[in-house]
Amino acid sequence: MIISDIYFALAKTFPYLILGGAALWLLRRYVIASERRMTSSAELEVLQQRTNSLELQLAQTVEEISHVSEGHTFMMRMLTERSRQPQTLSSDTAGQ
Repeated sequence: MIISDIYFALAKTFPYLILGGAALWLLRRYVIASERRMTSSAELEVLQQRTNSLELQLAQTVEEISHVSEGHTFMMRMLTERSRQPQTLSSDTAGQ
């Protein structure tokens, strides 16, 4: 009776033991892979310089886009005001 109770208790927990072992194996593989990918400090310095360069270029691009947007807004406002004003020159006076 006791042996059958132990068997049923292990049978219920067996899938969880398998999943736990698989999770530990995957965690171990992840740690090994991440250790292989570690780079030296010189490579990190080069990557940091490249990242800083890209950030600077991005900031310049954002600034240029801002200027273009301001110019577009100004032109739209000028064209809108121009279309609202009545024509001061008639076709008769334009030919003279």
